Amino acid sequence: MISHAPQAFIFDMDGVLLTTRPLHVEAWQKTFDEFSHHWPAMAPFPPYDSTRDYEVYLDGRPRQDGIHHFLKARGKCSSEQDLAASLTWISLRKNEIFNQLVSLRGVAAFDDVLPFLKELRSRGFKLGLVTSSQNAPALLKSTCLDSWFDVVLDGNVALALGLHGKPCPDVFIEMARQLGTTPWRAVVLEDASAGIHAARAAGIGMIVAVIRDHANQQILAAGADHVIRELRQFDLQTLGILDMNIRQNLSRHPFFSDLAPGDIDTLCDCAMLKTFAEGEKMSITGQPAEHFYLILSGRVVVRMTVPGGSSQDIQTLQNGDIVGWSWLFAPYRWNYDVTATESTQTISFDATCLRHRCDMDPRLGYVLVKRFAQLMNTRLRAARLRLLGSNTNSKGHVG
Repeated sequence: MISHAPQAFIFDMDGVLLTTRPLHVEAWQKTFDEFSHHWPAMAPFPPYDSTRDYEVYLDGRPRQDGIHHFLKARGKCSSEQDLAASLTWISLRKNEIFNQLVSLRGVAAFDDVLPFLKELRSRGFKLGLVTSSQNAPALLKSTCLDSWFDVVLDGNVALALGLHGKPCPDVFIEMARQLGTTPWRAVVLEDASAGIHAARAAGIGMIVAVIRDHANQQILAAGADHVIRELRQFDLQTLGILDMNIRQNLSRHPFFSDLAPGDIDTLCDCAMLKTFAEGEKMSITGQPAEHFYLILSGRVVVRMTVPGGSSQDIQTLQNGDIVGWSWLFAPYRWNYDVTATESTQTISFDATCLRHRCDMDPRLGYVLVKRFAQLMNTRLRAARLRLLGSNTNSKGHVG
C-alpha cells in the first residue's frame, strides 16, 4: 500500500488504455513467421510462440530491445552483423504489419478509460503516459486521448532523452520528475511484467496490474500491489486513495486554508495517509505524541481518565475534525485516549518533521502554536462541560 498520498497516476498505453494488444500479438507472430521463411538459417528455434514469447521477451519493452532479448535467448545470430541485420528487418517489418492491422481493424479506447480519467482529473491528480510504443502520438489522437495527459513519454521521447526502456526504471523516474512529483507518490497501471519490474525498480508507491482479456502469468509473478481486470474495478476508497490529494484537502479545510502556499507545502512534506481499523488506538494517554491527524472519513471517540481510575468519553470526532495538539507542546505526550469506532481514514502529520520545520521557520511555529492553542481551549471547555454533566452539545478539536 502506498504510504504517502499520491499526486499522480501513470498509465501504460497498449492493453491498459487502448485495444491494441491483440494487434501487437498478431503482428509479432506474422513478422517472425516471415522472418523464418525468408531467413531459415537465422530463424529462431524453437519457433516463436506468441502465447509465451510475447509476454516473456516482447511485451512492454522497446521494440528493438525486445527483439534483441528474444534472439539472444534463442542463440541463432552467430555474429553481431547478423544480429544487427535481423534487428533492423524485424523491427521495421513488425511496425509495418502493426500499422496495417490498425488501418484494417481500427483501435479504440476501452469504455472505462474516459470515465476513470475524468474522475482522476476532477480529484486534482496529475496524469502521465509511459509507453515503449513509437506510434503513441497517432494512436492517442485517433482515440481522442491526446489531450488527457499532462506528460506523454513514449518510445520516441525516451530515445531522444537517452533513457533505457522498461524493465529499466529510467522512464518512470523521468516521468515523475516531469510531473513534478516523486516516484513514491505515484500510482502506475501496467499490463506487462517489464513495466511492473520497471515501476518497482523506480520506487513507485503503488503498482496496479491491469489484466483485461488475457491471463498473463508473467505479470502475476512480477509482484504488483493490486491486480484488476477493468479500470472500473479500481475503487479509490477500497485502495485507500479516496480524496487523498493532501494539498487539496488542506487547502479547503478552514484550519489550514488561509495558510501561505509555502506553509501548505511544508505540511504536505510532513504528511502521509493512515487508516485506523475499528477499535484501533490513535493515541494512548502518557505515550509520546508523535503525530496529529486530520480525519477524512470515519469516527473516533476521545476518552480521559478521571479520579478513581475510570474513563470518561469526552467527545466523538469525525470527518473534518483535527485530533492532536500534544505534539506541539513539551513534554510531547498524549493527554487522552483516542480510539477509532469504525474504519477511519486520516492524514497523519509527523510531529518530529513539523517541529524541525518550525525550528527552522519560527514564523510557521508561531502560526501553528496560535491555532493549536485555540484547539486546546476548545478541548478543555468540552471536557469541563462533559465532566460537569452538562447537556451542552459542543463539537470541537482535541489533543
